[in-house]
Amino acid sequence: TLNSEIGDDLRTKLLELAKNVPQTAGDLTSAAYQAISAGIDPGQVTEFLEAASKSAVAAGGSLTESVELLTAGVNAFGKQGETAASVADKLFATVKRGVTTIPELNAVFGRAAATAASYGIGLDEVLGAIATLTKQGLPTAEAVTRVNATIKELSREGGTAAKALKKQGVQVGVLALQQKGLVGVLEEV
Repeated sequence: TLNSEIGDDLRTKLLELAKNVPQTAGDLTSAAYQAISAGIDPGQVTEFLEAASKSAVAAGGSLTESVELLTAGVNAFGKQGETAASVADKLFATVKRGVTTIPELNAVFGRAAATAASYGIGLDEVLGAIATLTKQGLPTAEAVTRVNATIKELSREGGTAAKALKKQGVQVGVLALQQKGLVGVLEEV
């Protein structure tokens, strides 16, 4: 039964949430398992699912896709203060400003998110770059690949691009990315 599988407290919260979102209690329960197993704190899972539901509805994705995408964002950028609600809002803005969808982002976002977060680059910069590149005509997967590759290349002080940029007086490397951010380093180019 639902009670024995998830516990009374979470069951009650999910049933209450089901009254306020278009997904069923069963869908929410499955999504709760998915979110918790991906690292979302069980005490925060109902707030997380509410944000995921709103994101799915607003940006045209499924609850499963939205949970996966928000989980990637929260897991990567949570230490920078991002919450499920803030990630959902920023993803919706990316869909609105760029030419992409929740399903497209879900398929590839984790690649750039993990790389960016490991170098201290914020979610806003990553999503801003993705929105800009997709608006210029690149498919989402290629935009994410380019953002990821750019971050990796700019983090390597001994790389080919780094050597050329250093000759132009542009500071590159992990420290530069952490201090200036992705946009800050690129603005010097």
